[in-house]
Amino acid sequence: TMTIPVRRQVTTSQLSHLLLQTVIEPGAGEAQAVHALSEPLGVTPEELQVELLYTRAFAVELALQVGLGGSDVEDRLRDEYVASLRQVDEDAWEMMQERLETYRAFTEQAEGTTGLAGTMGGCFAAIFEQGPLTADLAHLGGRLFTALFDEISQLLTQIDLIDSEAESDQGQMPD
Repeated sequence: TMTIPVRRQVTTSQLSHLLLQTVIEPGAGEAQAVHALSEPLGVTPEELQVELLYTRAFAVELALQVGLGGSDVEDRLRDEYVASLRQVDEDAWEMMQERLETYRAFTEQAEGTTGLAGTMGGCFAAIFEQGPLTADLAHLGGRLFTALFDEISQLLTQIDLIDSEAESDQGQMPD
């Protein structure tokens, strides 16, 4: 007989913390790419890193929408995640909202996730006056986006998301 593997229970606050780290901390190899591209682009590594942060944020955002689609627990998760992001940097949060809108408009025209990688890469590259580096930038943005999107989507299929508040209520002893 086939046994269904037990899904790990994760609270909204645990997942929110993980998502925040995912958005804020650059992935492996990202620093090298940033340093290789920033000088020929004529932008600072910081400017490039900020754009990559927005790309990561959008990958997380889209994976959540696709994977969780509008449940109460998702709303709670999003509230916790947004509150954490705002604590880190209120200005970055405001900018992120603008970028997410731009990205969302782009992706509504994309076909499937393969089209999405190209679209996101193109959107990322378009932010810079890049000339000969367009393909490199589009490749970097598209790869980063799809890798993260796939990773978060896969994670969501392996967990049962439970409400942090419900969890803490259960732990209370009645008076």
